Amino acid sequence: MKMLPQHSIFAVAFLTAVPGICSSANSADNKKPLPHHYWRGGYFGPAFSLYKLQNTYDPAKAPGIRKLKAKGKAIGLIAGYNFLHKDFMYGLEADVANGSLFDDDLSFISTFRARLGKPLGYSLPYVTGGLALGGLKKSAAKSPLRTSKTQFGLVVGTGFEHVLANAITGRLEYTYGHFFSNGHSSTLTARLKSIHMFRASVAIHLND
Repeated sequence: MKMLPQHSIFAVAFLTAVPGICSSANSADNKKPLPHHYWRGGYFGPAFSLYKLQNTYDPAKAPGIRKLKAKGKAIGLIAGYNFLHKDFMYGLEADVANGSLFDDDLSFISTFRARLGKPLGYSLPYVTGGLALGGLKKSAAKSPLRTSKTQFGLVVGTGFEHVLANAITGRLEYTYGHFFSNGHSSTLTARLKSIHMFRASVAIHLND
């Protein structure tokens, strides 16, 4: 029987755990009700990510060069704004993560996403999707190959956010990004193909 890749196992486990986290978090929050408008307004904060990326090129035309699959970590920032409509939250978010501070293959990744969630007391499960920008380090392929410049792509994901303090929330999030070639056809150019990211972040809310 074919085994799932490790990153797929992590993704499935994360998605399976979210409903249980929501249920237990809400049952534990039998305290002062959270004002409904808490989830409305701007926010920003730091983020730490673990990722697994895949680089792509033609190994048949680049002898001795194999397809690169690399793991790493990145730190960055998130910022966004939430709106409320009846019992749902929707909003816009931007984030940027820098892998250059670590000896890893990712130079940077930035996303611009929409979010849609359902506030459940002190918790907020949500889905997200949008545009992505990313790039590899020059030495990413561990070979003489050039690396492509900034690439565009699409990203989708899901997450779980929970109130930690008066105006502070913690968040766990999984996203998958797929990148396009942007016209690069040279076999001597290493390009970012896809990336799985597991992000933990803290958001400081600017609401009342």
